[in-house]
Amino acid sequence: MRGLAAELENSGEGRLEAMIDGGLDGIMTKLKTDFPDMNEKDYRFVALQILGLDAKTMSYVMGYSVTTIYTKRNRLKSRLLKSTSDNRDLYIEVLC
Repeated sequence: MRGLAAELENSGEGRLEAMIDGGLDGIMTKLKTDFPDMNEKDYRFVALQILGLDAKTMSYVMGYSVTTIYTKRNRLKSRLLKSTSDNRDLYIEVLC
């Protein structure tokens, strides 16, 4: 787990996002276009969510409490469900 955290810090999110984009129809690029007000930590959260990490692992990697991870997941889901983006279905399929 420490290796994953170190990899994220050392290589930046760009490499991880590129890998996710390549396998999921450019989802990270589309997300950044549709939700430009999200910050880099939010995009990292989404990337880890896409990778399927559990709340405990995500809390360790991101430095949040497990409760905060659950809260962020619920807020993200709510935001995606309310979205009018053409990519809404992709986001919901992958993230919800």
